[in-house]
Amino acid sequence: MSPRKCTAVLATVAGGLWAKVATKAATNSLSLAVKAAIIDFYNDDSVSRMMSGTADYVTIWHEDGSKERRQKRHLMMTVGEAYKEFQRENPLSQVGKSIFASLRPEHMLHMCASTTTTCF
Repeated sequence: MSPRKCTAVLATVAGGLWAKVATKAATNSLSLAVKAAIIDFYNDDSVSRMMSGTADYVTIWHEDGSKERRQKRHLMMTVGEAYKEFQRENPLSQVGKSIFASLRPEHMLHMCASTTTTCF
């Protein structure tokens, strides 16, 4: 029987009198400094460019209920290329590609979402 099944059976048998089993906290969670470094990397002008239109804003709602208007930005490379560049600039950070991609800010649009073709 699996550990989760054993826990569920014991909780049912105890009739709710059994205290919730404390689970081990994730030890591989990223520090706030690494998360801030990834977000700053995404917002760097060498990685993304800011859209110039006055209507190119997005409203971002925070967890506390406040909102913030941020101007949209387009990545100038794919997320995979940005990840390789981040790893080259920060060799000591142990961040996977999926975590790096999930930390992309809401106002950051993918490279393929660009409406115009520009030369850099």
